[in-house]
Amino acid sequence: MEPENLMEIYRTEYGAVLQSNRYHHYVLEFGGSRCILKVRDFALFRRSVDEINLDEMVQNPSPAADICILMPSYTDRCFILTVNDVLNLSEILGGASFMINLNSMVQETLRRNIAPSYLD
Repeated sequence: MEPENLMEIYRTEYGAVLQSNRYHHYVLEFGGSRCILKVRDFALFRRSVDEINLDEMVQNPSPAADICILMPSYTDRCFILTVNDVLNLSEILGGASFMINLNSMVQETLRRNIAPSYLD
């Protein structure tokens, strides 16, 4: 089996999101491990992270409130996140989503502006 070519989408000092065009999935590097997510699952996981109530985590005096446990769909990876982890992961996922959307907008603009010139 040949190695998978991964393209880096977004990286911080805490992790990264990579894209596999060959297998149509994203690879999340975070917390010293990798998690493979299909496109739809990536969006759902990002939404789950965005919905974490950080105010509640910080203000709740209960020891259990200091962590959040998330498990992305269709993976065997479980994330046990502190407040800092949530912030770092949110930055990675948000940055990657921005870059994915930006790339889509650039591609669409190029298709609209270049394609008609070939028809002339």
